[in-house]
Amino acid sequence: MLKQVFLDYKKGEVKLVEVPAPKVKPNGVIVRTLYSVISLGTESLMISLAKKSLIGKAIERPDLLKQALDFAKNEGLLNAYRLAMTKLSEPSPMGYSSVGIIEEVGQNAEDEFKVNDLVACAGHGYACHAELTYVPKTLCVKVPEGVKPIHAAFANIGAIALHSVRLAEPGIGSRIVVIGLGLLGQLTVQIAKAAGCNVFGIDIVSQKVELAKTLGAEAGAVVGQEDIKAKVEAWAPQGADSVIIFASTKSSQPIELAAKIAREKGKIVVPGWVRLKLPRHYFYEKELELIVPRSSGPGLYDSKYESGQLDYPYTYVRWTVKRNMEAFLQLIKENKVKLDPLITHVFDFEKAESVYKQIYEHKLKGAIGVVFKYKAKYKKLKPVIIEITPRAKKTKRDKDKIVVGFIGAGQHAQSVLLPILKKMREIEFKIVCTARPLTATQVAKRWRFQYATTDFHKVLEDPDIDVVFITTRHDTHAYFTSEALKSGKYVFVEKPLAMNCSELAQVIKAYRKNPGKLMVGFNRRYSPLIQQAKSYLSKRIEPLMLFIRINAGYTPLDSWIFDPIQGGGRIIGELCHFIDLALYLSDSIPMLVYAKNTENDKKYHFTDNVAVIMKHKDGSISNIFYSSKGIRKYSRERIEMYCQESVVIIDNFRNLEIIGKERKSSIKLMNSDRGHKNELKLLIESIKRDQSLPIDINDYIYTTITTFAIHDSLKCGQEKVLQEYIKKYHYSNLL
Repeated sequence: MLKQVFLDYKKGEVKLVEVPAPKVKPNGVIVRTLYSVISLGTESLMISLAKKSLIGKAIERPDLLKQALDFAKNEGLLNAYRLAMTKLSEPSPMGYSSVGIIEEVGQNAEDEFKVNDLVACAGHGYACHAELTYVPKTLCVKVPEGVKPIHAAFANIGAIALHSVRLAEPGIGSRIVVIGLGLLGQLTVQIAKAAGCNVFGIDIVSQKVELAKTLGAEAGAVVGQEDIKAKVEAWAPQGADSVIIFASTKSSQPIELAAKIAREKGKIVVPGWVRLKLPRHYFYEKELELIVPRSSGPGLYDSKYESGQLDYPYTYVRWTVKRNMEAFLQLIKENKVKLDPLITHVFDFEKAESVYKQIYEHKLKGAIGVVFKYKAKYKKLKPVIIEITPRAKKTKRDKDKIVVGFIGAGQHAQSVLLPILKKMREIEFKIVCTARPLTATQVAKRWRFQYATTDFHKVLEDPDIDVVFITTRHDTHAYFTSEALKSGKYVFVEKPLAMNCSELAQVIKAYRKNPGKLMVGFNRRYSPLIQQAKSYLSKRIEPLMLFIRINAGYTPLDSWIFDPIQGGGRIIGELCHFIDLALYLSDSIPMLVYAKNTENDKKYHFTDNVAVIMKHKDGSISNIFYSSKGIRKYSRERIEMYCQESVVIIDNFRNLEIIGKERKSSIKLMNSDRGHKNELKLLIESIKRDQSLPIDINDYIYTTITTFAIHDSLKCGQEKVLQEYIKKYHYSNLL
């Protein structure tokens, strides 16, 4: 079986676990790992944080603690606790620099790579400590002839050092000081030397200073044993042109030292984990420049680059992550960077758990470059499904149980859906499928699924499974829903149902073959407070005026939500919730919509701040106000209903207030209840009775079409009539 290393943040343990094989995707390749490098600094810090108590973790990350407290204030302690536990339970893959042989090439990567190519790989979650990995084409490079595979495994770590040297703007004769002579520091010494610089090395360990001298440093000093400032001044009377800090400490001493030894208008580059408390007088007097590099270069943390969807133009972005890796490998080939003196330990991958134990307990003496070596071949190269928690004694399934399969298992699934389902006695978890092998395995273990897989067909093909939950990213919903309906299963799919009109038509066709078995995760209509409001308004005889305000909070523009392919923006991906709610409360389909957004808002996506007016068939008017400009500590959602001299207000699904001529009442809940529990209860009860779900498919169709109409209205500045979409795409004929 294939294995991978991950860090359990909740327990603070590093584990080597069996995982299903990754599936190849467009823009990437499947790589059989030969060597992977442990980043002693980064990975030790991760383990140290994971081993802290909840209070200790909170102290280390006060920013996240504040977010949790704000969330608890609005959503309730129980919901905040569930979310925090979900985040802590997410497996963190270890490692980010490796080398291996390509086993499979995905679409759009064939021009650059072929099977059996030797490639160096980069990226957290990609070039990890695992026997088989999926790597996007923008994060792997061919290894030049003459470069040993074990040396090529350092390519991404070398790119980090190279990127830091570039930011220091070296030139022939420049004087560069490197503080911290671990693996990255030693590589930086050699790269700076290759660039024609004079190098001075500083560390707390004398042996590392001496090693740096053998690798190209002209001079060096040991912290605590020598007058470093005086020694640097003797070496560079005007001060260092640049100081690169690779130290790892909670102290600000490295940056204070750097400020003292840098020349006027010098640069201080800080890729290391140090406290950034700046000595202002030095920075002011010398007019120093501070740079904190983003790891191995441009492209990292850009979701489109990291997924292999795009590369930056060579003309305008000369040195990306990938190009830095290629340059580092060339330095190795030309013998300008030597790695043999830095490789202190090579371990068989199977010993990973004991190796990390030695690292954490500081028993790996003299460690600099620590490498895992993998088997040349595996008996089972691609087991796409693995058994996690088999039924006791292989007994047959209980016919009274509702057997569940999951495709996708992200934060929402684990913090909301799975906890509710787990408490239902009639539920049996069978298979969970995710794109990442490690996630599938850990979700299966945590929630006691019987199998984990990376192949969604295994879920649909299983005859035992009664209902398929689809909680993947938006662009896959329509396809997975259609395939699941065709397989005869009940289907629960998170919103949105579809990203465009053709996808919606695809779902409708599949629904015709399996009617009554589709539920879309428009949960708010099932909220107990919404049910109370609906009951109160049930006898109205005049149109309803409805106002829905959403304080969504800011989301960075590079989020996948705004990706036109994966997310579709906030109207299609999130506003659909409130269109469905308006349709439900008014009991009337929308006829036309008009939408406007704020203009000249470069910080925001054009779907971020929107006001929508929606006219219903019965004359009701819905006004939806969606904004990202607010602050998350304020309540997220507020609904106001006006009708027949009555006002009904729901604030954040915790507080309900009804004010009428002869009645005034209120309800206050301990935690926000957006209806997920009632929604799932209705689904499971329908499956138990083998009945059609009591939901009109037209509600889903009109809600989805309305999101498209709002999107179009924003672009053209005109109102949109819903019947035009029905006619244009022949939805009525499909039903």
